[in-house]
Amino acid sequence: MIEVLALAGAVTKVAGAISASVKAGRDVSDLLPHFGNLAKLDECIQAAEAELKSACQLYGPAGMWDLVVKEQAAARKRQQEALEAQARQRDKLFWGLSVTLGVIIFIAGFVGMVYFAQMFA
Repeated sequence: MIEVLALAGAVTKVAGAISASVKAGRDVSDLLPHFGNLAKLDECIQAAEAELKSACQLYGPAGMWDLVVKEQAAARKRQQEALEAQARQRDKLFWGLSVTLGVIIFIAGFVGMVYFAQMFA
C-alpha cells in the first residue's frame, strides 16, 4: 500500500522546489527533472486511487466508492470556499488600508494647505 502521507509530503516538496526555482528565475531546462518527479508522483496518486477504489468495491459495503467520490468532491468544494473566503478577507483588508491611507493623505494635504495659506497670508 502506498503511504499517503509520504506521497503528500513528496508532492509538496517537489512543488515547493519548482516554485522556488521559478521565483529565482532558473532556466526551464533546469526544472525538467522536477517535472519528471512530479509526473512520477502523479502516477503514484493514480495507483493509490485505483487501489482504494478496488478495496472499496471488493471489501466495502455497497456504494462505498460512491461515498468516497462524493466526500472527495465535498472536500474540494470546502477547500475552494475556504480559499475564496481568504481572498475576500485579503481584499477587504487591502481596501480598508487603501481607504485609511487615502484619508490620511487627504488630511495631511488639507492641513498643509491651510498651514501654507496662513503662512503666506
